[in-house]
Amino acid sequence: MKLKIGLLGSNLQELYSTKENVNPALVASPFRKKIFNSCSGWGRVYSAVYLVLGKNRRAKRLQAAIVHTHELFNEHAKFMQGTLEQYHQYVGQASKGQQANTKQYLRCRWLLTRWYDATHVFLDNVHKQPNSPLQEFLKTNLLSSPKDPSPFMCEPLFTSVSRVQKILDIEGLFQKPLPYAAMYKLATSAQLAQQEKDEIDKWIEFLNVHSNKFSVHFFHRFLKSLITEFPQGGPVPNLTKLEMGLVDRECKIFLQRDLKHLSWREQLRPGNVVLCNNKQIVLGERIGVKKEGFDQTIHFAVVGDPHKIFTVGVNEAILGLKKILSEEQGFAVKMASYIEIDASGKCALVEKLSESLNQYPWTSQKDQLSAADQDLISPLSGLINWFVKEKISPHHLSPRHLMFDAAGELKSLKLVLKTPSEDFDFNFLENFVCECAAGNRRVFQHLMEASDLHEHPYAKFYEKIVKNALQRNTTTVSMQADLDSITDSRIEEQAQKLYQQISELEMECVQKIQQQCQIAPQKLISAVSKQIYSQYQMSSGAGIIWPGLKQDVIEAVIKQQNLTVIVEDPGLDTKETLPLPSIAKGFCLLDGSPGISKALNDQLFEGLIAS
Repeated sequence: MKLKIGLLGSNLQELYSTKENVNPALVASPFRKKIFNSCSGWGRVYSAVYLVLGKNRRAKRLQAAIVHTHELFNEHAKFMQGTLEQYHQYVGQASKGQQANTKQYLRCRWLLTRWYDATHVFLDNVHKQPNSPLQEFLKTNLLSSPKDPSPFMCEPLFTSVSRVQKILDIEGLFQKPLPYAAMYKLATSAQLAQQEKDEIDKWIEFLNVHSNKFSVHFFHRFLKSLITEFPQGGPVPNLTKLEMGLVDRECKIFLQRDLKHLSWREQLRPGNVVLCNNKQIVLGERIGVKKEGFDQTIHFAVVGDPHKIFTVGVNEAILGLKKILSEEQGFAVKMASYIEIDASGKCALVEKLSESLNQYPWTSQKDQLSAADQDLISPLSGLINWFVKEKISPHHLSPRHLMFDAAGELKSLKLVLKTPSEDFDFNFLENFVCECAAGNRRVFQHLMEASDLHEHPYAKFYEKIVKNALQRNTTTVSMQADLDSITDSRIEEQAQKLYQQISELEMECVQKIQQQCQIAPQKLISAVSKQIYSQYQMSSGAGIIWPGLKQDVIEAVIKQQNLTVIVEDPGLDTKETLPLPSIAKGFCLLDGSPGISKALNDQLFEGLIAS
């Protein structure tokens, strides 16, 4: 068969270019069966020629050209179906590691690409708009009966070639056959031979270098197309396993933001109706919105279903990868269960969890861990202890991502995987604990102790820094770091801040008590210094000072010194004394007379430590 894909593509392009104004815009060559748009180029010339030859001649030549184009299309479509079968055969053989006719394959991919370029835009319009003016015009010129099949309709071939072209585009960029056998094994969780490992690693290296030449949206669809080309009858290939295999080998494409996908995501609002696997979902309010920066994953409540949330990632591949990672490679803490992921990967329905830990209403008192908190805090302290032992610093993880399910099991909205031990960040973990405690000192203490953070060498180093600051020791932070063999610059930097904060805290406590108490300065400084160190130890903090430590120190010093509070009685011209632990505005004396007038007793006193 003599191929005329060039003529076919040219005629289809001219047909499509007319859009709504089909009949008057088309003109055929008087000499060949080639179609032109009369609004430009040779189309204008031939339109002038037909002014001489006549309208009937113009109409007949156009119809003859359209009929010829349709015949060419049908002949080529039949031929391309055979070419497509040869392509399928080649990929099947290559996927199994069998020898294949490379020369024949190269001809197949050349023909398929030429066919795609010649027909895709036209056929896309035909299949999406079967009743368009163009289609009605073609039916009039080509069909002898309304019952005849619509012209140019070849949806199976169109779909198959469109799918295959995604593979050919990536292969064309690579400039050689893809590592089909290695990818088939990744998709079926089979072991790779050393040669296959080398091939896939080389391909991934190429992808990472050239990832700016295609989007993650396109790459995800390329892999979906590839899955359908893999041989049938053996192990069933899985798209997510294939993508996971590439991620394991450091393919960075799946971390990219898909701008097309994000454009759709940005338009989502509460009340919108969206589809997840063709099921209608009504979006509720946004959940867990990040205060600053970009949200990698966004979540909505689901109207009418309190047990699920609607989730959207940064691209169409990421949710499937998260699911398989959480099931097969997650560590220490489970992710919220993925109930359903849309076939396209654009969204998912996920198990809804309780309040996040950064807002959790802990019930423990200052000196007592409540039974209710004890049940929930154990898995959290176990998780943090695992971080410490494995030297893991999941910087992407926030307490707002940690929640409890209906059964009280701790789960995460984000995947927690191992990080390189050399990246261990003690300061991050301590701040993480502080956020998890959500202002509850007893919970903070328990987490620091149960996780072994409090006993970590870095914590002991910080404790020495606190002692040096309070004792006004001549040992500088750098000197102490050398003595303790501290090499992490982040630890030394935080120690400098801690030293300064402790010095400022001591000064603030002394000044506050001096404003309201009559006590010898040296005695006060000594008492404050001892209480800062004592309260610091009791808080189990390390590189950070518990936010309520200042209040605790002032309260403890006043109580320890048995100070009394003297206030002005508005009903009398005399002064009254108020012994601690009752605390009021006024001046504290080391000795004072007891007794309170009724007018004084009725006043609402604000505590010294509240100011």
